[in-house]
Amino acid sequence: MSMRRALVTGGNQGMGLSTAAALASRHYHVTITVRSNEKGKEAIDAIKQAHPDAVVDYAIMDNAVLSSVKSFASSFDAPKLDLVVCNAGIMNTPFAISSDGYEMQYQVNHLAHFLLTHLLLPKLRASGNARVIFISSRAHMRHPQSIDYHGLMNKTEVQAQFQGWTAYGRSKLSNILTAKALAARLPVATSGVTFFSLHPGLVDTNLLAAGGGGAFQGMDVDDGIKCTLWLATADGLEGKSGSYFHNEVSYFIDPEAQGRGDLMAPIARDSGEATACWTHSLAMLQIAEEAFGQPGNA
Repeated sequence: MSMRRALVTGGNQGMGLSTAAALASRHYHVTITVRSNEKGKEAIDAIKQAHPDAVVDYAIMDNAVLSSVKSFASSFDAPKLDLVVCNAGIMNTPFAISSDGYEMQYQVNHLAHFLLTHLLLPKLRASGNARVIFISSRAHMRHPQSIDYHGLMNKTEVQAQFQGWTAYGRSKLSNILTAKALAARLPVATSGVTFFSLHPGLVDTNLLAAGGGGAFQGMDVDDGIKCTLWLATADGLEGKSGSYFHNEVSYFIDPEAQGRGDLMAPIARDSGEATACWTHSLAMLQIAEEAFGQPGNA
């Protein structure tokens, strides 16, 4: 029986590295994406030290450059893919426009993962029982209003209105809306793919420190990945596709806890907002709706 295949973006440090190691220990063949060979080799060595029998490799992919995402997807030669953890991200960074023309946090945290899901969907379908997990954040509540896509595409306007935490919240709101939109358009019964988003909690990582959250005491990384691992491996979650989970709830399996209104902004529950995110993300990436996830696009 072949090993299950998993992909973890941004797998060289923090939660990405811990998630990759934990999946490898559960007998997944894990590929991590990194931005340099040096980072990749260091991560593989770290995982192998903890789990000598781990089957793990790395590939170069930079979410800040969409051609890099396309290059990775075209070279990823696994016939099927059972799990994608969209983990790579940046937090509360200074204003920047990517070489592709998008606000940097929005591209790195959202658009690159949207594009990656599109390109890898044929391999996910081939699994017959695949899962895609978007690492979002409770910080999506920093953007409680509808996303102004016109303003987002106007570089002068987006710079004039830019606030790092608000931009981060916008990107993380888009993660939640994307999982919701994908679940609506790709039912598990016909696609074989389940989509989730989650808030991992306030986790003590380099991302927290770099984002300006160093004054807060974060949870250990091993605690921060518990919900991710549950969503990746638990049985019976097909009916939860499109749902958002919150790792800081003591029992995140409890549907009553998941329904707490203080954990999720109303805008993130709105199916119309999910449709808007879907439509505008397709337009930004120049993907025809009928072409989404079709073979031959990488």
